Amino acid sequence: MLSQQLTMQCPAGHRCFGSPLWRTYQRPFVLHKALVSSSAAEVAKRRTKNPSTLKVVESLGATVAPLSGTDHGGTNKFFEVYILGKHIGSGAYGQVQLVVERATGQCAAVKLLPKVRGKLSKEKTMKKIRREVELMGSIQDCVNVIGLHGVYEDDAQVYLVMELCSGGDLERVLEERGPFSELQTALVLYECLKVIAACHAKCIVHGDVKPANFMLRQRFRDPLRALERGAAQGDWLKAVDFGCSQSYRNKASLSRRTGTPVYMAPEVFKRDYLQASDMWSLGMMMYQLLTGRFPFWDTLEQCRAHGIDEVMRATIMDPIPINYGPWLTMSEDGLSFLQSLMLRNPAQRLSAAQALEHPWFATQFAEAGLSVSASQQVLRSNASEAGDNITVTDEKLDHRNNIVPMPQQQHQQLQSHSSLHCKPSVHSM
Repeated sequence: MLSQQLTMQCPAGHRCFGSPLWRTYQRPFVLHKALVSSSAAEVAKRRTKNPSTLKVVESLGATVAPLSGTDHGGTNKFFEVYILGKHIGSGAYGQVQLVVERATGQCAAVKLLPKVRGKLSKEKTMKKIRREVELMGSIQDCVNVIGLHGVYEDDAQVYLVMELCSGGDLERVLEERGPFSELQTALVLYECLKVIAACHAKCIVHGDVKPANFMLRQRFRDPLRALERGAAQGDWLKAVDFGCSQSYRNKASLSRRTGTPVYMAPEVFKRDYLQASDMWSLGMMMYQLLTGRFPFWDTLEQCRAHGIDEVMRATIMDPIPINYGPWLTMSEDGLSFLQSLMLRNPAQRLSAAQALEHPWFATQFAEAGLSVSASQQVLRSNASEAGDNITVTDEKLDHRNNIVPMPQQQHQQLQSHSSLHCKPSVHSM
């Protein structure tokens, strides 16, 4: 009955606010008290036409083996634990919906991953899902990694129940607010580096570092100003997608080309790379946040229009211009930091641990009256134990003009590997 409805909002009193991945859900939702203790079948019969009322769908009722040989929460128990709510976004391989835990009324998000994807066999798809779950689970001790609350499955799909982030992703913030200031960029990249360092300490390549894969945990009226004021405290930024991550433990190199091509490092196109490829991607992300564009194209759409071979050629050969706009007023430390990430030779890039120690962060934070997180020391120690030590640098910066391209010999070596089989904006298997 409508008189029995209970209006509920998400934890912390804010409304769910999504992104291109988790789209906007701004209204407070209405939850029938009776639904909390009802079965999925009973709830389905009580659906209302009110668009703000949660809708529950029935489980398919099949029994399958756990994802990786251990019980991640049991099969067919998802609808016993959660009420399935509004669709709040779509990713490359699945959709995201709001859920409410029956016992507590707490909000979360569930990523629904089908077990069959296009031309891929179910076996290959499940291998990819298992890898994502296992790698994400292995770095849950990093506060900047989205919390994984539970994993469920039926015969059609896997349900990843995760922490709900309501502030939108960085790509959306960039689209709505425009380029970031140098301080704002430093604040964001420092948090991203904590995730990358945590991955590398566990011998994991993130594989898809880009603004769309980092979300603000809370919603702010003006997120960029909130960053500068220090209003975003603690674990305010979360890494939300590990679908392209790979373990490189006991491996000389990785060869599976994966990620989003405009952010890919030159060596990824060559199919011979390790963790340093994440640092190139971070440099490309830095460039995008500061300028609102990419070095070689104005937009991602232009990148896609050029095709994958052109993306590879530009990544390997073209100069990276820094002689316009924000680069003209950029600090020397900031330019040095960008240079140390966007070196075509991966052996010469900063490691994640070294990047966290770069003076750019300390200078930017000190000028704004902010402090560097104490977690830096822990991350530095972990990354060092993982053998993440790299010496910089012999590729030079053409002062406030260009980062020079790769030497011709290296270009010819990479060009011999130019046969590509991935789309410009999707993950590769």
